[in-house]
Amino acid sequence: MIAREAQIDFVLDTMEHPLPGFVVVDGERLNANIQRSQAGIHIAPLETNNDPAVYNRVTQRFKNRKPDDTFNLELRKGFRPRPAYYALLRDACLVAFATLGYRYTFSPQLRPVREQLADTGTEMLRVFSVTIPKADKAARLIILVEEPTWLESIAVQMGRHLIFLPPLEGGDRLYENLATESDRGNDFDSTMKGKIVAWPYGPEHALDLAKDVM
Repeated sequence: MIAREAQIDFVLDTMEHPLPGFVVVDGERLNANIQRSQAGIHIAPLETNNDPAVYNRVTQRFKNRKPDDTFNLELRKGFRPRPAYYALLRDACLVAFATLGYRYTFSPQLRPVREQLADTGTEMLRVFSVTIPKADKAARLIILVEEPTWLESIAVQMGRHLIFLPPLEGGDRLYENLATESDRGNDFDSTMKGKIVAWPYGPEHALDLAKDVM
């Protein structure tokens, strides 16, 4: 997930430090540190981590570049989406467990999530989270989503990621609805209404301790 955060920072010009990567110019590859800011993309070739001849040719090519010259740029940090998102789903379940307890964690509503986490080699839940690029990285929030009804769920926000878990009751079509919305090809745009639940800083297990939660 660190790699995913780096990609978001690159797109939003919010990088705090350069990332290792490489550029390809005229078929020659040059290792470099890369950072993007509002002023543009800064490429710092690594003199000690490249073939000297390639380093000299490529850096000279940059010095003599023309306005219409092109080159390929790639960050070295790879990103494997599904394992990263399954980790988010697992973390959201741990937050829900700390907040609500065993009754929710082992409820029929959460069975699809438990089955997905037990077999991450098989994609059972195609869509269960969205990315909020401009959200605060430190944001931590739990929302019992009541509206829109198609999105009724327990939404767990961790930084720039919002993970949807089934609600306390119902929610049989939650993940089907999310997949349908994703297939529309548009950015996720939904105003959610519901109750905000305090972020747990220890095992609270509210459902296990009271019949009426929240």
